[in-house]
Amino acid sequence: KILFGVVGLVLVLAAAVLIGPGLIDWNDYRDEIADQIRKATGRDFVIDGDVDFQLLPAPTLSVGVSRLANLEGAVAPDMVRLKSFDMRIQFLPLFSRRIVIESMVLREPVVELEVLADGRRNWEFGQGTAKAGRASTEGAPGAAVMGAVRLDSLTIDNATLIYRDGQAGTVERIEGLNAEITAQTLYGPLHVKGGFSFNGIPLGFEVNAGKIAAGESLPVSLRLKFPAAKAETRISGTLSVKDGGPEVTAKLRSQGPDLGRFAALMMSAGG
Repeated sequence: KILFGVVGLVLVLAAAVLIGPGLIDWNDYRDEIADQIRKATGRDFVIDGDVDFQLLPAPTLSVGVSRLANLEGAVAPDMVRLKSFDMRIQFLPLFSRRIVIESMVLREPVVELEVLADGRRNWEFGQGTAKAGRASTEGAPGAAVMGAVRLDSLTIDNATLIYRDGQAGTVERIEGLNAEITAQTLYGPLHVKGGFSFNGIPLGFEVNAGKIAAGESLPVSLRLKFPAAKAETRISGTLSVKDGGPEVTAKLRSQGPDLGRFAALMMSAGG
């Protein structure tokens, strides 16, 4: 939803730059960017940094320090904090109603995921006020648009992911997350590769997922590397959603020169 809000804004800015490219201070459009994202998520969005936009040779949007508000009652006031955001879109595909995101970079994002004590989940947008719910629903992209977006490169630079469970009273942190993501459409197929630190243990990972299709199982594979033990775990199988919820069928394989040390690292990573 945030992605489509920003893409919509790029198109608005493209029209504006054709009218008066030498007269525009793009920081004047911070409220418009925030409004597009608020409509898409139902949450307040604040831009504290600078905004810049270029139309040629390709539409490029850069946004400085910014914050997405958390769900009311959550521990942290912001669900997402971001040092900077850059996105570059290929120009010619826009004429055939396709959006090709040539590159997108998220620098030092901090994401707070939380299950509140009352069971609400802050990543489920539209919770809270009725007004926020309507904004979230009305801004939802259709299936045709989802299939018309191609993601050539999404780079996540030094992210921190925090998961709080208010019902269990637990907090988990992933730090130093770096990843490169590509997707043929927003439905997939998807490829993700990167690394992070969990409980002080460095880990590498690679994920491949097939295309999401209604009523069909989704093929997925995960490769998790433990450099300290020179070992890795591979998981491959399918993910399907049924009436009882998501269901996973998979095979797991681990290998390394010292599986005892590998098992100890896995137990340590799991807390």
